[in-house]
Amino acid sequence: MPQNIWTPPFVVEFPYLLEADKYNPSKAVYSVNMKISSPNYMKLIHSVRKCIGASYNSVDESNDGYVVMDSMKWFRRKPSHAKSDSNNFFIKAQCKEMMLDKSNQPKLYDVKGKNLYEQIQKNTDVRGCIASALIRPTPFRKLGVISSVLLEVKILAWTQGEWEIVKPQLEEKEKKDLEHLEDSSVFLDDDIALDQKIQEGDKAFIEKLDKSVGAEGKSL
Repeated sequence: MPQNIWTPPFVVEFPYLLEADKYNPSKAVYSVNMKISSPNYMKLIHSVRKCIGASYNSVDESNDGYVVMDSMKWFRRKPSHAKSDSNNFFIKAQCKEMMLDKSNQPKLYDVKGKNLYEQIQKNTDVRGCIASALIRPTPFRKLGVISSVLLEVKILAWTQGEWEIVKPQLEEKEKKDLEHLEDSSVFLDDDIALDQKIQEGDKAFIEKLDKSVGAEGKSL
């Protein structure tokens, strides 16, 4: 069953959230382009790989336009891509405008849970914001691709200056959540042993990925 994951923070580019992108009228979609730093990209691809159950040994980062996981393509642009203009990676998440004759518009809100569709007047109002997205990495094995289905977008900060203030607060909350998880007594010894094995594999995956993509880009 497909799982949902939250992306690390990214800069919003070319958003179609208030109104769908109808360049192809028969396939109108809501979408957001994520401009994401190299460290955050590595966190994201690591989460996507785990989500679809792909081995870290199956990852091939050699192409500028996509990464291969478990013999399927997950489209993204490296900083070295001919169309890239920065030291960041670009990834697009999208969803159909309509599902079963009902609106499929992704949720859009701020860190306090406020519905931002009541505030914005056009798609570009959220361009340049710092955000995190809830996506569902969905493998289509017959097509050989992994789609990033867009479900929600949470605006973390409206400007880079605001992000510098908010970022430490969010990092502290994340740290406390992890400490609470580690202190929990709900895990069995077998679960801990299995988690250690997974972490060992993940470390090898990250080391491999780090060598492949290099230290491109600065962390947000």
